[in-house]
Amino acid sequence: DPDNRRPVDYGKRIQLLSDIKTQWREDAERLLADLLATKEDGSVKLFLLMRSLAARHQFKDVFESGSYEPLEIVGEHSQHVVAYARAEGDKTIVVAVPRFLTEIVEPGSMPCGEAVWKDTAIKLPGDVSGPWRNWLSDRAVEVREDATESLMVKDVFLHFPVALLCMG
Repeated sequence: DPDNRRPVDYGKRIQLLSDIKTQWREDAERLLADLLATKEDGSVKLFLLMRSLAARHQFKDVFESGSYEPLEIVGEHSQHVVAYARAEGDKTIVVAVPRFLTEIVEPGSMPCGEAVWKDTAIKLPGDVSGPWRNWLSDRAVEVREDATESLMVKDVFLHFPVALLCMG
């Protein structure tokens, strides 16, 4: 964007990244709350890049040559989530993001938790029952205990409105 071309304050970004890494090690849930409370300062984007690159390093083969499969979303707010899986061998990554949020949350509110997502679920591909870990919240996400083999969006977006789930 030509209107946003200002000099980058690299010192500030380095310090911000260092602070994010320290908070991540100490209390990931608190970090997420702080990031969402100060989303205008760019720290959310820096955090997403940091954790996504860590997952890419850990699951390099999945990101480089894994299969791609769009996932079916079911439930009341199914049209408000997009998700896909990438798989290579016994490793699977699921990426999920919300969309069209003005219909389900008030301006300024975060699309997180059961009150927003109700019965909405992400159907998993094939035999990938877990265990699943969300690399953006550092929390385990349980597979729904019925025949649908799915993840509840209320759990996937419990503390943060984007998910990078890894299995394997």
